[in-house]
Amino acid sequence: MSHWSGAHRSFAVEQYLKNGESLVRAHRTFCTHFNIRRLSDGPSTQLIWSWVQRFRQEGTTLNRAPPGPSTSVATPERVSEVQNEIIRNPRKSIRKIAASTGIKKSTVQVILKKKLRLHPYKMQIVQGLNERDYPLREIFARTMLERFRTPTAVRLQECIQKNGRHLDDIVFKK
Repeated sequence: MSHWSGAHRSFAVEQYLKNGESLVRAHRTFCTHFNIRRLSDGPSTQLIWSWVQRFRQEGTTLNRAPPGPSTSVATPERVSEVQNEIIRNPRKSIRKIAASTGIKKSTVQVILKKKLRLHPYKMQIVQGLNERDYPLREIFARTMLERFRTPTAVRLQECIQKNGRHLDDIVFKK
C-alpha cells in the first residue's frame, strides 16, 4: 500500500499540469509544499507520471481494486453458514462449500479448522486377522529371510527362532 494519499496524488498531478507538464518541476514543487527536505524522499518522477497517466485514463489517481474476489473474514455469520452447509452434507468439499456460500476457499478452510475444529481425514479400511493368518505370516517371513541373507535378515531370523525373546541378549549384554 502506498503512503501517498489522494490529496498528495492530486496535488502532484495539478502541479504537473500547472508547470507546463514538467515532471521535474512538479516533483520539486511537491517536495517544497509538503516540507520534504530531500527530493529522494518524495515520490519519484516515474510515480508522478503514472499518477498523471491514470488520471488521464480513469479520471482518478487512486489505485484500482485488485482483481478477484474481495477479502473475506471469518465472521460469526459466515461461520454459521459454513456450519449449516456441513450439517446439510458432511461429504461436501471445501471448494463446493466456498462456491455455494460465496466465501473464499481459504476463509472456508480457516473456518473449518480453527473455528469449527474440523480436520480432513481419510477412512482407513483394515482387514482383520484370523487365527489361521498368523502361521501364514510366519511362513512368509521365513521365506523372505531365506531369499535375502543380510545382517538384518539374520537378526530377524534369530528373533523368530527365540519367539520374540531376542531383547534379553541385546539390552542385558554381559
